Amino acid sequence: MKLITVRDLIQQLPERWRSQYDGPHGNEYWNTVLEGRKNNLTTAQIYHKLMSLDLKIVSRSEVDDIIGNDTWTQIQCTECQEYVEEVIHFEEPPMSIEGIGADICLNCFDKALNLWKDCKSEKTA
Repeated sequence: MKLITVRDLIQQLPERWRSQYDGPHGNEYWNTVLEGRKNNLTTAQIYHKLMSLDLKIVSRSEVDDIIGNDTWTQIQCTECQEYVEEVIHFEEPPMSIEGIGADICLNCFDKALNLWKDCKSEKTA
């Protein structure tokens, strides 16, 4: 398990972007303009703009403007479905079905912990 923040997503973004659009399954999209974006940049141009940023301090909105949407800088809690700034990411267990990992926000984590405490106290009462 590990903590994932929006800043983590931003700092990993150029690598994730290149993997998506210039990887073994995406290289046909590397020099194309993607539909539904707010800009007319190619995926390669977006990558180079992302690489030119100081990813430790760049604002989320600046990154979103370069990409043309906000989907690459969002974190969604698996439990409550809210978009949050950070989650605890639980890895998939070995030999599991892909996609079984979970991203849990602090609010849902607290609720789960309180539920556990309540159940334990009922059993000891």
